[in-house]
Amino acid sequence: MSSTYPADEFEHPGEDLPVGAHRQPPSRWRPVIPFLVILVVVPLLAWGVSYLLQRRDAGDDAAQSAPPAVTQQSGQSDARPTPSPTPTPTQPSAAPTAPDETKPEEEENPELGIDYALTIEVLNATDISGYAGQIAADLEAAGFTSVIADNTSGWITEVNTVFFTSAEQEATAHQVASIAGIDSVVLDPDATGGEGIVVLLVE
Repeated sequence: MSSTYPADEFEHPGEDLPVGAHRQPPSRWRPVIPFLVILVVVPLLAWGVSYLLQRRDAGDDAAQSAPPAVTQQSGQSDARPTPSPTPTPTQPSAAPTAPDETKPEEEENPELGIDYALTIEVLNATDISGYAGQIAADLEAAGFTSVIADNTSGWITEVNTVFFTSAEQEATAHQVASIAGIDSVVLDPDATGGEGIVVLLVE
């Protein structure tokens, strides 16, 4: 038996038909497509990630800046003046206020302004022996430390008189007159020679 078969029409295609026409030739862009995808997709992904990060940072900044605004509002509310309480009228005291019993310093200390170191001359113009010495002793006993007793004549006065030089000596002059028992006290710088006190005894 022979294994050779006669050729049929499928083994001899027509001469006008292209050989392998059922296959498409390979595309020239196929090797380039992966690079194009990388060039397009990767920048888009990078832009998307950057956009998301920016939005998240903006949200964090807004969240961090919110508390100071609240604090400022709180400070403004705290700065409002608080109403002052209405003063309660005080009731008058039932017990009357005691009058001030403090006396003037001059009344408490009658010797205020007295100069016990001031020079005092006691002049005797009478015929009574020792008259000036007696008055001088009384003045020294009262605390005066500079007392001079002497005799004199030629004074024109009719009563015993205490002469003093200036207004500052007036209190001292009245104290001397009180001790000596004399009523007449006269401001006369000429009679005293411009200093101290002179006690003139004429009666």
